[in-house]
Formats: sequence, C-alpha cells, structure tokens
Amino acid sequence: MNAPPTSSKTARLAALGLSIAVGVALGLVADALAGDVPMSTKTVTDALLLSPFAIPAGAGAVATGFGATVMLLGGFLFWPGLLVLAWRYLKAPHVATAVACAVWSTQGFFMIVHRTMLIMSA
Repeated sequence: MNAPPTSSKTARLAALGLSIAVGVALGLVADALAGDVPMSTKTVTDALLLSPFAIPAGAGAVATGFGATVMLLGGFLFWPGLLVLAWRYLKAPHVATAVACAVWSTQGFFMIVHRTMLIMSA
C-alpha cells in the first residue's frame, strides 16, 4: 500500500522524522515502564545525545545471555539499517517503509536511558 504521493521533499522529511520520533518515544516509554532509573529531562537528553555510542554498546543493560548477543548485533546494525530505511523512504515513500522506520527506531532506542547508564557506569 502506497502513501499518498508527496511532491514536496519537505513533506517527506517531516513524515520520516515523525516516524523516527515515534520509535524513539516508544523506546523511552520502555525506560519509563521499567521504573528503575531516574527519568529526568537531563537523563533523557544525555541518553539521546550519547545514543550513537549507547545503542551499539549498551546491550548488556537490556538483556542477558543470548539476548544480549542479539541486542548487541542489532545495536551494531542499527545506524546502517536506519540510513537504508530512510533512504528508501525518501526515494519512494511507502507506508510500510515508514512503519519499518518506526519499528527499527523502537528497537534501537529500546531502553536507551538504561543503556546510557550502563556505559556511564563503566
């Protein structure tokens, strides 16, 4: 199913940004639901600023054993995967690609505050 055609590059960028923002927000909701880290504006801002490092390296904060290995692999693949999805969406905007961007962003930013706390404590 295709999205309505958008001739404006600005509209496509806005839709892509909204899709990624939804994923980030869902990842932060997971942090809030866990409830064992302080969720202040400072900790969330720090986590978002350090996300290029926390996403690949903080897998031990959200899983153990084999799950940590899967999260580590997902973390290392996150940024290249997001770039490919964004490029595909900007080239040919489809609803499925926008949903994939949101899901991929949720996976990457899942419990990002926990991940950042793990890195900062090391």
